[in-house]
Amino acid sequence: TKDAGDYRVAISNNAGKIKSASATVSVTPVTGLETGRVAYWSFDESSGSTAADGSSNRNDGELLGFAGNGFTSAQVNNGLNFDGLGALVAVGHDDNLNQIKKEASIAFWVKPRSYGEIEEAGSYTRASSYILRKGNHLGIRLVNDPGTVTRTLTVRAGDGDDNGGVQKKGWELNAPQGLILLDEWQHFTIVYKNDTVAMYKNGIPLAEPAEGHLGAPNDLPLTMGSYDDVDTALRFLDGALDELSIWQRPISEAEILEVAGKDIAGAPVIEIQPVAKKKLEGTSVTFSVVATGMRPVSYQWLHKGQSIEGATNRQLTLQRLLPSDAGAYSVEITNTQGAATSENAVLTIEELGAITSGLAAHFTFDETSGETVGDVTDNKMSGTLFNFDDGAFQAGMIGGSLFFDGEDDFVEVPHSDLLSLTTDATVSVWLNPVLFSGGSDFDRVIRKDVNYDFVLIKGGVARVHGIGKTPYSSPGNTVNAEIWQHFAYVAKSGTIQWYKNGEPVGSPLSGRLGELNTLPLVLGNYEIEDDSWINRPYQGGMDDLGIWQRALSTSDILSIYANGLSGKPLSEELDPIRIESFAADGENFTLSFFTPFSARSHSLQIKETVDGPWSDLEGLSMEDQGDGLFSATFAATENMGFYQIVSLPPPPVFEDHFESGAEGWTHGGSQDEWELGTPTAGPNGAASGSNAFATDLDGNFEPNTDAWLLSPVIDLTEVTIANLSFSEFHAVDVEIDFHNVSVNILDGDSGDLIQQVFLQAGSTADWTQRNIRLAGPNAGRKIRIEFRLVTDTVEQNFGFFIDDVVVIPN
Repeated sequence: TKDAGDYRVAISNNAGKIKSASATVSVTPVTGLETGRVAYWSFDESSGSTAADGSSNRNDGELLGFAGNGFTSAQVNNGLNFDGLGALVAVGHDDNLNQIKKEASIAFWVKPRSYGEIEEAGSYTRASSYILRKGNHLGIRLVNDPGTVTRTLTVRAGDGDDNGGVQKKGWELNAPQGLILLDEWQHFTIVYKNDTVAMYKNGIPLAEPAEGHLGAPNDLPLTMGSYDDVDTALRFLDGALDELSIWQRPISEAEILEVAGKDIAGAPVIEIQPVAKKKLEGTSVTFSVVATGMRPVSYQWLHKGQSIEGATNRQLTLQRLLPSDAGAYSVEITNTQGAATSENAVLTIEELGAITSGLAAHFTFDETSGETVGDVTDNKMSGTLFNFDDGAFQAGMIGGSLFFDGEDDFVEVPHSDLLSLTTDATVSVWLNPVLFSGGSDFDRVIRKDVNYDFVLIKGGVARVHGIGKTPYSSPGNTVNAEIWQHFAYVAKSGTIQWYKNGEPVGSPLSGRLGELNTLPLVLGNYEIEDDSWINRPYQGGMDDLGIWQRALSTSDILSIYANGLSGKPLSEELDPIRIESFAADGENFTLSFFTPFSARSHSLQIKETVDGPWSDLEGLSMEDQGDGLFSATFAATENMGFYQIVSLPPPPVFEDHFESGAEGWTHGGSQDEWELGTPTAGPNGAASGSNAFATDLDGNFEPNTDAWLLSPVIDLTEVTIANLSFSEFHAVDVEIDFHNVSVNILDGDSGDLIQQVFLQAGSTADWTQRNIRLAGPNAGRKIRIEFRLVTDTVEQNFGFFIDDVVVIPN
């Protein structure tokens, strides 16, 4: 109450000063749960058709659609039983309900029997039911939708129209998935404060507060147990409610514990102990504790029994871990009634060094029989096989593999915190897909509920779903059938990069992995608890699956692929490129070396001094000795110094930087103004060198342009997979149906369209490099590359600029 009183503001400048009129601020002291409570339905009636509001506002509710007496024995005295068929409670609008604005709290007990009436959704079923709703002002519901979120509670956290559909909306915030338990009483509190939403279960915080707010107040009634417009949707609650309260203020930590039935008068009692962690050197770790008892409470964290300076919060976070940070952590909790000390939580820190650093699980599938597959790391997380027939263990890329039949096979690995992937992570696996299985065209290779997965979909696309089930996909034709191939994706610092056969495919995608959960890791299918099942089986072989709690480097991924080609698992260190021997024979030197990249060309380089530059050695004879061994013979005269072997990327099959006249390129179409030279508009220069192709080098394109630029014929007859890279700048209208730039692959002989591989509208800020994978129908033949600009009559702009077109075999 010390902030109450009159406030004025003084405003001044060089000409003078003025004061505003007074504004009075009144502060109501919080004396208990009744303070600021807008409504409180205890449901303690024993019969009748009214649920009385125990607050001073008398927002009584009318029971509608109940078959017989709706009141029943509940968590606290009586509660209200909703039958899921038509029962609801209607509370007429009152202006006091519109006092629930920026800061508010809602608390209740719920015991659901189901998530709501089952609804068919193609290959799976889903359900949702409302606990309460007041138009688009506020809403709380249960959701079990394998297409969005499952077995959870969602609350309004923004502006948007609620049409009663099952799917989680963009303006909703969900509690951790799998949180809602059927046929059990559980207490929830939702607190809105400073444009954030915090959620609690049984008095315990579920996560850090997230951004969000209630919707705009309205004059609609408040409905419990159903969507509030039965002509639009039903969504009846199938379960019991008790002790539902709404406040126009954020209630305190002590009050959250109190309404959840926890002790707030005695000495601290630890409800959730800090747990042991295993982390990689250089990463971070968070320990947390939850305790009841009289508030306020104080915390003091200890490491190996010694107090940690400044560590006085409920959570302890350590950044950039060092080996010296390992050991036992505990916390002392005190209040005026006493003290409690937690159990020790041991932090194990794995030092960086080998490719196995941070390797959470590694399944080699080298078993020959049985009902389990083993994790060969020290973590020893085994998986249980379900529905497999005899013969599932087959020869693989590296020893044995596991074959999934595409019908209903799957492997379940119990949850471990080590399998929870956050900012930086890697998944690596060898696959030999037979075909897209069971007609689902959405085949789960692995799935850790909504945290991460690996999916094969139509068009040879590999995909991982991240936060909010956002898809992050490889380019088309990345995945081929009936051949062993290596795949990996790496999450690092807000990006996700796909790899195939040791090389990046496509550009890094802005994104991050999904929410952490305690559900099992499933291999070969989509499977979750409570029989919420979508049969999306993988068909084919799986070998050498690795999951890391860190981002591997590009060279790490390449070494895993090279190891696999040699029949070695990912855990073995890659045999490096190394010089085996160096001998003189008269006027010649012979250098022998080993390389794991025997399919690539190599260069022998020399420098005369330690600090000198490397240069390629000319005039040598290179001979393949087999098994990765090569010899290089060269003249000894004037070739004394230091030597190294370099593995070279494959040379381009086509390359044009437009500095020599662009031989073989053609252009045409309506309003064709494609020209070669130095841009003085748009990017105001070439991406490299002096020249680029553009639809207009010094101005805007014409209305109704449909103009193309066509490459010479590129012979990919002997190339099954290639990478197309080019630099582009474009500036067109954002409406892609009316203005767009595209890249198309045409048959080199007939000129027929094979596939459109790039389509965009809008503008780039500068030259942008694009990388496109050419495989399937786009390779293994002669092709031409078409760059095309299409516009209508409005919003003329700079158009389309192209430079540095390169095609490299992969």
